[in-house]
Amino acid sequence: MPLLRSDWAVLKFDPNGDIGQQCQTYGLSCWIPYNGTGAPCTDLYTLRSSYCAAYRMGYDALDPNRKTKLFLHGAGEIRKIQPYLLRNFYPLTPYSRATNSWIAW
Repeated sequence: MPLLRSDWAVLKFDPNGDIGQQCQTYGLSCWIPYNGTGAPCTDLYTLRSSYCAAYRMGYDALDPNRKTKLFLHGAGEIRKIQPYLLRNFYPLTPYSRATNSWIAW
């Protein structure tokens, strides 16, 4: 069971890193539905791009610029949808890394 499926987003600076997280979830979940990753608590799009069954958020409580409201919102949202992430995986759109298309499951 991969709880951290890749260091790709950490090791490689990519302005479209959120798309990479979405693509990893899409590709791996077809074969291993229970997988995990973490997301930095930077913005809502980044948090949502990494949602998966074993999801963790990076939050530094000692950082004076911490985003507590964002963290609490993201934690509440993932708690609501996590039960659905522990079921079968059904792609709703074709796989795509294009910045002008949707990827959904």
